[in-house]
Amino acid sequence: MSINLDNPEVEALLKELAAKTRESLTEAAGKAFQARLDALLASQKPGRERFLPEVLEMSERGEELPDLDPRPTKELLDDLWGDA
Repeated sequence: MSINLDNPEVEALLKELAAKTRESLTEAAGKAFQARLDALLASQKPGRERFLPEVLEMSERGEELPDLDPRPTKELLDDLWGDA
């Protein structure tokens, strides 16, 4: 399958990205698409990104925290450490 870029501005952006990353057009496009999709999916998570600051604020105010599963998951630990 191939993609035809009918927009010269989009084609120029892709070429610039590929040149700066020293990747092929296909590699640059694929990684850009993946990054955009990952960001979109992360923003749609009902989750820790919004929940963690709320819990920290509750803790700082001395409020009782919700009953959470005490077993940390890799995903939660990654969020706490700021890893993707």
